[in-house]
Amino acid sequence: MKISRNITIFIILILTASSCVTTKKVRYLQEPSHTIPSYEEIVTPGDYKVQVLDELYVRVTTLNKDMTELLNLTSSSGGSAISNLTSSSSPGYNSYTVNETGAITFPYIGNVYVAGHTTREIKKIVADTLSSMFGELSVDVKLTNSYFSVLGDAKSGRYAITKERLNIFQALALAGDLQEFSDRAHVKIIRQTPKGAIVHTFDVRSKDIVDSEFYYIQPNDVIYVQLFRGQYLGLNSFTTLFSLISGLASLAFVIIRFGNIF
Repeated sequence: MKISRNITIFIILILTASSCVTTKKVRYLQEPSHTIPSYEEIVTPGDYKVQVLDELYVRVTTLNKDMTELLNLTSSSGGSAISNLTSSSSPGYNSYTVNETGAITFPYIGNVYVAGHTTREIKKIVADTLSSMFGELSVDVKLTNSYFSVLGDAKSGRYAITKERLNIFQALALAGDLQEFSDRAHVKIIRQTPKGAIVHTFDVRSKDIVDSEFYYIQPNDVIYVQLFRGQYLGLNSFTTLFSLISGLASLAFVIIRFGNIF
């Protein structure tokens, strides 16, 4: 019957269109084209600049052991310097919270304004200030809240930034890579800046992504990955697929039945 044949073709087209994922949709680092955007502006990534509420590990070492211990005292009474142990640190690490004025309170110095500076610059600021008082010394500064988060159609979670410059592909690899139906053309990064949060959408399929300012992940970044448009039914699930086929078959039966009646 013509109606039956048309309905069968209709069902096949729906299933094919819904479940088809071409390699062009999932391959990384493709050459820009009419469907793959080009990022022409080459941006040299700068070092992360410390912001309010960041946590800094600061340790000073001098030639005098007693003075070294004094300079690295921590406060257990809720002061600016508190002991903060993380999975990558060991006992004795000193963590300082950057307060609302952009400063940390350091022993013998008082407020040291660090917001807007890189860890390298903060290291020099502390060293220059203390060396005039205590002579030869060395300073180590690290960011202890160096994490990024992943949400959406990926392995959601909070991950440590394990190297100075972690790119978007390394970040996604830590999250187990993207899924089959992940929309690689519209990956979003939510980034905190001194002026507030910004959201940037980019295409990780483009080879030119390596030249964009969002190629490298920064502390506190949130990566959001959505599904392809039209894949919200989750047809990669056998149960859902079976339900859809059953529903369409029932609909076809009803239409054919009524067609025969009339």
